[in-house]
Amino acid sequence: MCKKAGGLMLMLMFSAAIFKADPVQSQSRDRSTVSVQDTWNLADLYPSDAAWKQAKDGMVGRFDHILQFKGKVASSASTLLACLQFNADLSREFGRLRNYA
Repeated sequence: MCKKAGGLMLMLMFSAAIFKADPVQSQSRDRSTVSVQDTWNLADLYPSDAAWKQAKDGMVGRFDHILQFKGKVASSASTLLACLQFNADLSREFGRLRNYA
């Protein structure tokens, strides 16, 4: 079970590399030509590029923590819950990192 959760986590981590923008559908516009109301407010995700980098580095540092669940997920409901919460937290943070980037 943890193997599946770990596989799911890895799949989410590398989704940005796998799914590339379709050149036919993507558009390149100079940001200065787009009105502010039509742009993303990235400060809602991270207040600065430095804060994003700090969050990214922190996330990378958490990858090895998944190993604490190896071979233990089926031992108890609380261990399974902890593994699923860890996976959900990592997935949520990865989404924020990916969207900001």
